Amino acid sequence: MMPLATVAALSAALLALMAQASVIGDDGRQTADREALPLASIGSLLDLDSGALCTASIVADDLLLTPAHCALRAATDADCAWPRTRSDCREPGALSLRDLRFVPADDHQIAPADKFAHSRRIDRVVAHGAASADYRQQRHNDWALLQLAEPLAVQRHPPLRVAVPDYATIGGTALAMPGYSADRYYRDGNPVADVACTLGFVAAPVSLIEHDCDSTAGASGSPILIRDGDGGWSLIGLHSDGPDPRYARSRNGEHRNYGTPSSAFWPALMQLQRQRSLQPPQATDSRR
Repeated sequence: MMPLATVAALSAALLALMAQASVIGDDGRQTADREALPLASIGSLLDLDSGALCTASIVADDLLLTPAHCALRAATDADCAWPRTRSDCREPGALSLRDLRFVPADDHQIAPADKFAHSRRIDRVVAHGAASADYRQQRHNDWALLQLAEPLAVQRHPPLRVAVPDYATIGGTALAMPGYSADRYYRDGNPVADVACTLGFVAAPVSLIEHDCDSTAGASGSPILIRDGDGGWSLIGLHSDGPDPRYARSRNGEHRNYGTPSSAFWPALMQLQRQRSLQPPQATDSRR
């Protein structure tokens, strides 16, 4: 594995080349306001093998939500070797967890070299969307729930509220999308946000969120947030992909970005919460 400093340097250089890929018109990104947005509930996700950068949201004290393309890769022979033997590693289409580290938002103000020392290890993939050869179906299924090796303190990192799938998907609804962009990540560590973008919704043949929030490489997984009735924020989906000349995606001549809607991962998240609530409490030692 490359030294972490080398990974960081390569990431900054390579991702910066892609920086404008998903900026639509004028760049509306600005340094995210920690008082106005739930930044304590997000963080950056680093792939130590490739140096790739993504964004992840905290949805439980030990669970992260991020795109599948940020978390999984095609299995290799090394994944089948001891001590990581998996029964399905040689099956066609088998996927393996990337070598990931999560850096919560509060830890981004330290020196870049120290970020890795303060990063949290990802233990396993709990659930993820099914792979598909169809582009839109793949974007719909582009989600993964990851379990941290150790839980976070919820007082410092409160889980984001995930909107139920029947939220109102009215075109033009105001959104906010905070996340980590490659062209800013290694410079000052601050998350950026577009708070002046709008929501669209593609209902057929595959449900997708359509939005015009500006983003760059690294923003994959940024939570797409909508205002609640109580003035807070709820996650209605994840940013998945930006404009791509191979796929027509425009409305009234304007390019749009795609997001994975909460309806895609809501069933798995609810099932997991039910399973956890049914688990008996752990035995404790009263002598401690």
